[in-house]
Amino acid sequence: MPITALLLMALILLGLALLGAFAWLSEAARHGSSNARVLAAWEAFGLTAVALLGLFLALALLGLRCDESCGGDEGFGGGWTHTSDAWQWWGQFAAAGLGFAAVCAAFVQTLRRRHPSATRWMVGAAASFGVWTIFLAPFGDRFGI
Repeated sequence: MPITALLLMALILLGLALLGAFAWLSEAARHGSSNARVLAAWEAFGLTAVALLGLFLALALLGLRCDESCGGDEGFGGGWTHTSDAWQWWGQFAAAGLGFAAVCAAFVQTLRRRHPSATRWMVGAAASFGVWTIFLAPFGDRFGI
């Protein structure tokens, strides 16, 4: 199995584990556990920092687009990563931006003790970053990851 597939599976499993932990902590906090509320807030804060890093990476990719490998409309090899004006450059940035906004909303909802809403926002963030991961898949192939 290529290393790309292993890394992708590891990222997906880690993301699902973090989402499950957040949902469990939020549910416990909703039932009155102050420890769970604090831990859910810390997890949301940490995920906000990671999401910000992802947003900066998406912005960097948008700014760099492609280098001498770009071939105009058709590109070399036909992939969108070889086409400077492909819609996917903005699509990957939008997916990361929506994910970051959703994680921020989950953090705010956690601080406001609106735990069911926070969990819904975190699920939305996971979905957005899942889409972003799909956008980034060609880069792993391109760079041999």
